[in-house]
Amino acid sequence: MADGMTGETRRIACPCCGKEIEASVYPIVNIKRSPQLREKILDESLFRSECSVCGKPFRLISRCLYHDEEKNFMVYLIPGFHGKKLETGGISQEYPEFSTAACRVVSTLNQLKEKILLMEFGVDDRAIEIAKLAVSGIVAKKYDKRIQAAYFCRLNEETDRIGFSFFLDGEAQPVFYQTHAEVYRYAKEVAEEFPLNGFMNVDVRWAARALDISRRSSVGSSAE
Repeated sequence: MADGMTGETRRIACPCCGKEIEASVYPIVNIKRSPQLREKILDESLFRSECSVCGKPFRLISRCLYHDEEKNFMVYLIPGFHGKKLETGGISQEYPEFSTAACRVVSTLNQLKEKILLMEFGVDDRAIEIAKLAVSGIVAKKYDKRIQAAYFCRLNEETDRIGFSFFLDGEAQPVFYQTHAEVYRYAKEVAEEFPLNGFMNVDVRWAARALDISRRSSVGSSAE
């Protein structure tokens, strides 16, 4: 198993020329042992390679478990993962601190980067996903386009503003949208109704389910 420092070498088919080559992957990244790998993930260079045959560069995105011991969180990148929760298997045995860490599973590199920054800043990612969902309808209506993806940009409690980047259908560049931070505070109240355990996929679908359950619960309470 990789040690989070040197990675491991795998034989793959070059996506450009199809020839079999060797490439480095990092199944585990422990930034306490290898702090330099954090920046390589954020600038995506850890997932870039070059074919030794044709010389063309390509992206190689494979499973990667990101572990920050000091801030006590783990984010597991599993390309194509769409479940609600990851079965932990041997992870809990290998990492005794697993039971107390904040754990997330994501399916894309952008989601991995976003989760890392949110966890580092101490922002509740559950609330962020709910807040994204709350303002997505406004953005979609404003630009009359379907939203492909949304990412957190900033939360400024002093100016009482929260901002997101939205990627829209047919647009190469994202649009920035900000609103009152009250949206985040409300979303955090909802999020706290849903404590998490294990590697959870906290995305917009999770937020939609949480909001639906919270609203139905509120309606039920009002009817009593």
